[in-house]
Amino acid sequence: MGRILGFFLPKEPRFFELFQKQSQTLLDASREFHFFLKKYNSLENGKKTQIIRRLGKLESLGDTQSREIIELLHESLVTPYDREDVHTLTVLLDDILDSIDGTSRKMVMYRIHRIPKTLSGQADTFLEMAETINSAIANLESLEEAQKMCTKIYALEHKADKLYEDSISHLFNGGFKEKEKAVIEVIKFKDIYEEMENAFDKGKTLADIVQTIVVKHG
Repeated sequence: MGRILGFFLPKEPRFFELFQKQSQTLLDASREFHFFLKKYNSLENGKKTQIIRRLGKLESLGDTQSREIIELLHESLVTPYDREDVHTLTVLLDDILDSIDGTSRKMVMYRIHRIPKTLSGQADTFLEMAETINSAIANLESLEEAQKMCTKIYALEHKADKLYEDSISHLFNGGFKEKEKAVIEVIKFKDIYEEMENAFDKGKTLADIVQTIVVKHG
């Protein structure tokens, strides 16, 4: 009966607008994060601090946007998709943004002076994933196109897995020359790589939710 009633009642269009704003915030943060990682070895500490502050502001904006979607979810009689899918989607977007904000803060907190090429490679892949997520969210009203974006997200997550494996292998196979510092550095970088891997995994889970929406409503 609820599904039949939902067919005739108007659906709240603001969900699409809010999701697009939230995914754009993630993309803006991902571009900042990409620049941060690609230029990290040559950035002065003051510049690093400026970027982290901008990422922090974007993370706060993302939190606000996620709360707006959840509040609208509680207020709306009819939603464009199942409530649990809408809720999970906004939480995942927020979680991914939290991960890159957390990664950047850890890099400064751990006083990391130089990063290896493997982390730089992850930066490229992550930015591409964020761009693809943004396209998927922008096409939520066109489910066929959103599904195509999901296929690309899965491929990028698979690529990220390989980069993660290479990064961990580098850590435990002579990544650092000074043995007395090696253990500490391994701990630091392992934490950072795992935070990045978590962001990629969340991206894959987000694609799973979009795929679920396509199956239910396509």
